Amino acid sequence: MFQYEEYEKPYIEVFTDGFCEQLSKLVKEYFMDKPSFSKAISIYRYDEYLLNTAAASSASATIYIEIDAPLNYKLSAKGKEYTYNHDNLKAPALYLPLKTIKDNLYNIMVNSFDSNCTIWKSRYSIMLSTYVEDEDEIKTFYTFNIIPCLTYRNRNGVKGVMYYNDYNSEVNVDYPKQSIINFRIKDRQTEGKLTKAVKTLKQTYMKLAKETRLPTEIYEIICYNVPNEIIMKEDLTEMIKYLSKVNLKEFKSIDEQDLALATRNRVISAVYVKHVIKTLERLISK
Repeated sequence: MFQYEEYEKPYIEVFTDGFCEQLSKLVKEYFMDKPSFSKAISIYRYDEYLLNTAAASSASATIYIEIDAPLNYKLSAKGKEYTYNHDNLKAPALYLPLKTIKDNLYNIMVNSFDSNCTIWKSRYSIMLSTYVEDEDEIKTFYTFNIIPCLTYRNRNGVKGVMYYNDYNSEVNVDYPKQSIINFRIKDRQTEGKLTKAVKTLKQTYMKLAKETRLPTEIYEIICYNVPNEIIMKEDLTEMIKYLSKVNLKEFKSIDEQDLALATRNRVISAVYVKHVIKTLERLISK
């Protein structure tokens, strides 16, 4: 049987939802004087609470600020201009670039959130780390990865988001809403055992490797690529045995629009996934 400890701390989700609400107000205020963006912004999160795979007292979430504003695209006599064009993936040139949006929102956030928050800029996003202390003086840590991005549709018509680094030299594409749909379908197919597998894998790794925080989505991807018939057995050792033999380059992303690790358009590290599997294999065999 998959065994894990359930973390029933409702204030985690309450805090996350409250943060998203506060962030939404700041974003709307920023775009208020920009008419072409008035109805073009949607803000939503993608995290382990939506997937029901939370397994630790700390919490992390990716928050997408999705912008669907065609009037912001630069046009020439030949049509839409691009700042990046590689492997059939094109990133449009913008009048108001994502870097400018990110820098401006960063400044607004620095002036809006209290001293409990640490805020910094990464290559693609704004990072915010904070904590909440309960009545027993136990701290719950939160990390938010806030990504300004563009609406994107691939060749199959599947809707996702596109975002790039400050120099337009690296482009990433995510399909967070499709990922949630696919993950929930597989969880129903396995009668809820997929989420149990993820929680067990996370807590086993944290306990054996003495880790307290885990990167987003890695363990969900690992378990998503395990066949249903193995998950249904609820045998962690057999699951690790399968993962140790499989070719990681064939891992699908949860959205199933691309490979999870063998692609230049995702930020997930194949090296880290291999490290996790090897560590679990070694520690469980002791």
